[in-house]
Amino acid sequence: MKITRKCSNCDKDVVRENSKRNRSVKNVFCNHKCQGIWQRGKNNSSWNGGRIKKQCVVCEKEYTVKQSEKESKVCSQKCNGQLLILKAKEIRNCLVCDEEFVATKSRVQRYCSRECSSLAHSTRMIGTSNPNYVDGNGSSRHPVEFNKRLKRKIRERDGYFCQLCGTREEDYGKNLDVHHIDYDKTNNSEDNLIALCNSCHSTTNGNRDFWKQELSNLLNASLRED
Repeated sequence: MKITRKCSNCDKDVVRENSKRNRSVKNVFCNHKCQGIWQRGKNNSSWNGGRIKKQCVVCEKEYTVKQSEKESKVCSQKCNGQLLILKAKEIRNCLVCDEEFVATKSRVQRYCSRECSSLAHSTRMIGTSNPNYVDGNGSSRHPVEFNKRLKRKIRERDGYFCQLCGTREEDYGKNLDVHHIDYDKTNNSEDNLIALCNSCHSTTNGNRDFWKQELSNLLNASLRED
């Protein structure tokens, strides 16, 4: 004798032998596929609550994880990489404009932009804080004898060449600078003046003791050759 029961998954009729076992079993299935489908989720003896909905701390998208991954904070490897970068950074206040900016923790970064950094540097380099500071007369005007005629005479004497790098005034595209070897603007003696391009002129503003001697020797050697 047969008995008919309903498949616990698809509700189709399932015909079984009329036995004590078949009558007592709680769930029956029409095939293994239905059994597999039914045993997913809450019907599985190993089920521990299902997947958990979470929000990614980086992109703020919603995603699901297994119960064993409930401590997860990101939805993908890409966001995990971004999180690692964020952990290495911190919020600081610019020392110039006081605006907040993101800085890498391991770097000594005090300013929010190159503009603020340059402004702070310019402020530090004013007056006695500047290693090239001499007597505070750097912005004073040259004497009247330091004029176009004298400058042209020095450039002509030096062959219209920068006496350090050899740049020709013709190739330079503008007049060469005339530099005071002893950095004294009032000393306009011809043996204290030398023609330099702007780049070399800027270079000589540092390490002045060295350049005094170097340019003096260079000019003396040039004059002896003439």
